[in-house]
Amino acid sequence: MKKLIYIIYFLLAAHLNGQYRKTIYVDEGYKKITKFEFQKKKDSKLYYSLSYNLDTAIVKRVLLRYYLGKLNHSKKHQLFSLLKARNGIDTLKSIHIHYLDTLKKINSYSDKDSILVLDNGSHKHLISHDTFLKAHEYCEKTHSGENIKMYHFYNFNEGHPEEIGKLKWHKDNLQLIRRLFYNGSDNTRRWTIIIHPNGDYAIKNAAISSSKLWKKLKKHKNWDTHLKKFNKDYDKLNPELERLQ
Repeated sequence: MKKLIYIIYFLLAAHLNGQYRKTIYVDEGYKKITKFEFQKKKDSKLYYSLSYNLDTAIVKRVLLRYYLGKLNHSKKHQLFSLLKARNGIDTLKSIHIHYLDTLKKINSYSDKDSILVLDNGSHKHLISHDTFLKAHEYCEKTHSGENIKMYHFYNFNEGHPEEIGKLKWHKDNLQLIRRLFYNGSDNTRRWTIIIHPNGDYAIKNAAISSSKLWKKLKKHKNWDTHLKKFNKDYDKLNPELERLQ
């Protein structure tokens, strides 16, 4: 009977702990915020959210979908000089970058495209290396033009070739791109940067509400209008924070 009581006690304790895990709300810099502040940002067009299930708490975090800014003369000169010298980048054109934190080795890819169902009921898409290459080839064709060129950059390389046929992956030397533009996004995801020759830039961490807006930012159309609106919306949601640049 004692043994049964102990089992019931521990099962009940585990159940209650699971039920009453504390929920913590944080911003993109992991600063604790109220539930109201979290919801206000989450419901805006500037932010999206992620949830992390820990043993003792559930952490809900907001992150920026996109960000607009302008490099000052010193940072622009440093970046453009390095990109031109180390990566052969044409800095007279707008630079469109897809940034991967980790370039995985070839044998880490799935043999074929498939969907893996996880124990928690969620799923994960597994792709083959062939699909990975085709996606990059398509990406470079569709995102490059007369005044803009697409490049793929990485932070760490697990052993993948830097060139395969016409495809090329560029090392983020000195982690300069990451230091200048990484703004607290979930860096396990790929993120996108557009840098225009005058130093205006846009960062995209997730889908934004209007694909037309991103196309205009890519073409550098009505930039001052979009920047002014972004700054106004950002400052309203973050009255105590300074912007990136």
